[in-house]
Amino acid sequence: MAMIDTLKLAHRLEAVGFTAQQAEGQATALGEFLGETAATRADVELLIERAKNETIRWVASIVIGTSALQAVILAVLMKYLK
Repeated sequence: MAMIDTLKLAHRLEAVGFTAQQAEGQATALGEFLGETAATRADVELLIERAKNETIRWVASIVIGTSALQAVILAVLMKYLK
């Protein structure tokens, strides 16, 4: 979950002309939204790790499948070439 310093944001909004109530409301709403939707570095790293694992499994299944197919073709050829 991404973190945002809502107090700091509220103070910055007040500094540029928002009322205290507006600044607090905006900062709170943004903090809640980002807390629910934004990805952290750990989230992204976890997704990358999962993608790597899925890719490795996919490549391994292709290699095994191709090897099995080659073995079947070789067995068929050897049977008919005798």
